[in-house]
Amino acid sequence: MSSSSGRSTGTPETDFTEENHTPVRGLSGEDKIKLALQSRLRELVDGTNNNDPTPFDDMFDEDFHATVLTVQPPVMNAEQYMHYLFVVKQAAALREHIVTTNMSTTVDLQRRMARTFMDLDVSGVHDGIVRQSVAVIKFRVGADGQWRCLKYEAADSAREMIGI
Repeated sequence: MSSSSGRSTGTPETDFTEENHTPVRGLSGEDKIKLALQSRLRELVDGTNNNDPTPFDDMFDEDFHATVLTVQPPVMNAEQYMHYLFVVKQAAALREHIVTTNMSTTVDLQRRMARTFMDLDVSGVHDGIVRQSVAVIKFRVGADGQWRCLKYEAADSAREMIGI
């Protein structure tokens, strides 16, 4: 079901909307789920770039955890992870900009799980340098029928990239 902002909420029965808020027609349910999950991840990246964490409270599963190997502690809950993203953004003096360059999502409807592999370019950390990173994001359908982010895994940390 789409929210009033046009953002996809991610139930399998919903006609999802793309970023330009037009209905997605003629796609399988699995493809609609892929588009919706990838759209939410792009919104999260945009929110991070714009320093606005507020629209993402409903995105995370109650059991969510982020694992970033070069951060202490390396495992964070949703609140800690969002705080981490915005502390890093502020430490980079708002120069840092994240761009998703590629996403690949697989959906397992029987298990009600999905996984996205995401390639990222991070610029603005140091003048003229673009740093590449990758992340794996896992989703599951919650008790309320909504797709929620369950797990985020990355080998590189933004803190490491900017030296904080």
